[in-house]
Amino acid sequence: MKKQFFSSIIILSAFLMSSCGPPQPPPEDPKAVIVINEVYSQGGNLALDGTNYGDYDWVELYNNSDVEGDVSGFMLYDKLDKVKFIRLPEGTKIAPRGFLLVEVGVDEGFGLSKDGDEVYLEDAKGKVIDHVVFGPLTADQAYARNPDGSNTFGVQKPTPGATNNNETPIPIIDYTGLVINEVDGNGKFVELYNNSANPIPLANVKLIKDESQTWWNGGEDITIEAGGFYTIAQTGTSFVTNASEYTGYSGISPKKIVQFELKSPYGILIDVFARKVDGLNFGDDCTPDYAQDGYSFSRCPNGTGEFGLAAPSCNSTNPSTAVGPILTINTSGSAYIGLVINEVNGVAKWFELYNMSSASMNLEGVKVYYNNSEPANYKLTWTAASTHIIPAGGYLVVLGTEQAQGLSANNANVRLQLRAPNGDVIDTYEKLTDINTGYSAIKNKSHARVPDGTGEWYYTTDGVGTSGATNGTSTAGYVKFGNEESAKD
Repeated sequence: MKKQFFSSIIILSAFLMSSCGPPQPPPEDPKAVIVINEVYSQGGNLALDGTNYGDYDWVELYNNSDVEGDVSGFMLYDKLDKVKFIRLPEGTKIAPRGFLLVEVGVDEGFGLSKDGDEVYLEDAKGKVIDHVVFGPLTADQAYARNPDGSNTFGVQKPTPGATNNNETPIPIIDYTGLVINEVDGNGKFVELYNNSANPIPLANVKLIKDESQTWWNGGEDITIEAGGFYTIAQTGTSFVTNASEYTGYSGISPKKIVQFELKSPYGILIDVFARKVDGLNFGDDCTPDYAQDGYSFSRCPNGTGEFGLAAPSCNSTNPSTAVGPILTINTSGSAYIGLVINEVNGVAKWFELYNMSSASMNLEGVKVYYNNSEPANYKLTWTAASTHIIPAGGYLVVLGTEQAQGLSANNANVRLQLRAPNGDVIDTYEKLTDINTGYSAIKNKSHARVPDGTGEWYYTTDGVGTSGATNGTSTAGYVKFGNEESAKD
């Protein structure tokens, strides 16, 4: 009995000691976890089956928790400068395990690039809570967490505002190894070649003739093997017997202006063959005329070389070297309309060329001259090789290691002159801010046209620049050439 009483005192004492300690805070309420769950960058474009997955690009948010999430004041943007963003209005909430579809590219909002982009999600306190980077997407594809809210991303069929679970990933077909390999106006065929190590499906791949006519559209069950050929001959009047199919829409001539564009099922340009002369239209006669010589226009060597004249080789390997050019080359400045100096970076010692035109340009023989004295005394600093090709709307960055004359981040008296192979001046860049001292009032900045190709020259906000990419349209924080004295470092 005494033992029981003693034990009770110990227990009671322990209880009194624990109950007399400092008060403990109540447990926190569980918080919602909001993530970017899916992105779609092909708003306004129809999928191959005709489905419209949205008139605008969109970002899907997901509440990866069992409590309601208040996302009032949350922001979405695609660049850290936040020049363009979307802020969610007050009172916006997402149910537990629920979705919120946010259209972007509307009014002043930002858009998503079909060639790849990134998206940031910021909470109401200004903290970035999610960031997603994605690559090129077609109108049939979204980039999504699968399952919802997980750390596993993949390309799949778009599911706006609905679960991603159990969606079968869509294989991304790489068409970059596919080229136009031969065009024969005498034999009336176009040959494709697969440079890659994998088979490439040709379903809905297209050949567009002279920018408007669908000359050929690939059938559903056609595949071109790795290192293989696939030749389409003209309907009815072809002079070859070993073509893969005879469905080419209209005639090909060995003496006329002609262009073939090879495009993916989603309209993305894969490759182009062009026999063009300034001042002439598609279908016009041009020189030389190879109707009597029997040559085709072939990549030499096979698959990778430039187009030249060669003996026809339908569905087989082209010669390693050509016997001549496909036309009389125009080396004057008129052949390079749309080519400009777009950005000059003396900090990292590079300059950038931009092709504003709608056609690819081979820059072989184009030169850039450099001058940093007054009066001008130009010196050759760079000559383009046959491998220097800029696609329509594309960029070419020439690094300091490729230049004979070095650029400076501080020298004010700088000119670059872009010239055609025959010496015609195509474009000129000039930064002449202090003729007397030769030193710039604003140092260590990249100099860019804004917008690309057509805009005026500005000092940007840093020395990094946008090498090989767009200069954008915003000039916030930039200083226009000529206003240096008002904005010295």
